[in-house]
Amino acid sequence: MVDTKWEIRGREFVNCNCDYGCPCQFNALPTKGFCQAVGAFEVQKGYHGSTKLDGLKGVAIMAWPGPIHLGNGEAQLVIDRRGTDAQRE
Repeated sequence: MVDTKWEIRGREFVNCNCDYGCPCQFNALPTKGFCQAVGAFEVQKGYHGSTKLDGLKGVAIMAWPGPIHLGNGEAQLVIDRRGTDAQRE
């Protein structure tokens, strides 16, 4: 496994189907037993290996059949069209 150095700093906004505060963030079970969420982000400063991520924006649409920490979730990441091929990869 390759150990690629990376770091990101930026802003995010996430909303899920749970009660206020998102129980999964506090080691609790999801309000309805499953999790559906959408989140938007903007990388203000960052990199992945030699690829700069500054200014990259995107949205993630996510769903888990149970608590997030049990895994088995699915996600679709949408990167702003202004992202370069290297940033998308």
